[in-house]
Amino acid sequence: STDKNYNYVVSDTEEYINDQRGRYLGLVLFRGHCVLNVSIICKEKDIQKKEVDRFKN
Repeated sequence: STDKNYNYVVSDTEEYINDQRGRYLGLVLFRGHCVLNVSIICKEKDIQKKEVDRFKN
């Protein structure tokens, strides 16, 4: 498997995910649904992994 772990972070004002080095990757626009400029697997805390849509300009 080539799955990588990403941190799914929920703050008081927004939801976003970081990579393992803490670099900001993108906002979570819908609950459990990420839209980023890279195609990755989003880890929603310890619940389950959700596929991330590739951002399209």
